Amino acid sequence: MNKLKEMLSQDFTDEALREVNISTENLSRMDKISLWADYVKKNDNWKKIHTKLINTHYKKINSHIKELCKTDIGKSEVAEALDIKDMKRYCELFIQ
Repeated sequence: MNKLKEMLSQDFTDEALREVNISTENLSRMDKISLWADYVKKNDNWKKIHTKLINTHYKKINSHIKELCKTDIGKSEVAEALDIKDMKRYCELFIQ
């Protein structure tokens, strides 16, 4: 799997729990999700934390895509990861 695909499939649960100082050591993925769900139910500020994580992740992905689009091999990785048929047009529209 290429790095972009890995970035696109990233799970934010660990990061979200770390952001609110909840330890995730030795917990299963489902336990982590349950902890985050409980946090969301009990705290109004979860949206701010979630938005921050999503925006940070989006910026990383966008920056990585811009770097990949500088080479032909990188463009094919982007095309594969995002299922883009017309990579030239994609770069014209979204990469500046």
